[in-house]
Amino acid sequence: MILHTVQPEEVDVFGYLKPSDLLRHCTASCSEQNAADGCDEAIHRIVPVTGWMIARFCMTQSAPIRTGEELVLRCSPRSIDGAVYIRSGRVHRDDVEVASCDFAWTLVDMENRRILRAKEIDRQLDLSAPIELPSVPRLPREKDLPELSRQIISLDVCDANGHYSSANYVEMLCDVFDFWKDGARLMRKLQIEYKGEFMPGEELILYGRV
Repeated sequence: MILHTVQPEEVDVFGYLKPSDLLRHCTASCSEQNAADGCDEAIHRIVPVTGWMIARFCMTQSAPIRTGEELVLRCSPRSIDGAVYIRSGRVHRDDVEVASCDFAWTLVDMENRRILRAKEIDRQLDLSAPIELPSVPRLPREKDLPELSRQIISLDVCDANGHYSSANYVEMLCDVFDFWKDGARLMRKLQIEYKGEFMPGEELILYGRV
């Protein structure tokens, strides 16, 4: 569980918590639970250098979150769906759920940048059995989308895993689609699925339809 007070630098010009910062807090809650489960220490005995990466997520928000409000973030125990670990994060304000984020996490051998399948790892670890959670569905792929933007990835927009962070993808989408053009808005649902990663110096080209 994480307790957090929304800070002025986390909100948009209308005083609402930005979608990118909401995702950062949900991610932090699940990362804390990963460590609390004892997964990291046990896994490092098998693969020395590992990291948790998000394969896909679906974030929903039902009410605005404003500057100074107190949030309670909780994360479920893990579930396993093929190669990924499923975790569900919930955000409460005054005992009322205002947002949630369902994650599919992959465990990665960082030295070889290789995904470690969840079922293979769990067979080798002495961990409590995972609970059953619904899987995070995959997104359909569209073809022949027009180019919307492009950028060279710099080191300052990369996370601890060394690649372009999930929160920065959300910020990029908000900017490209001019999310706040018509005033204060609530991003009720956002889902992103990753097919790979962008490293510093690489060019990210965004295709889409406005």
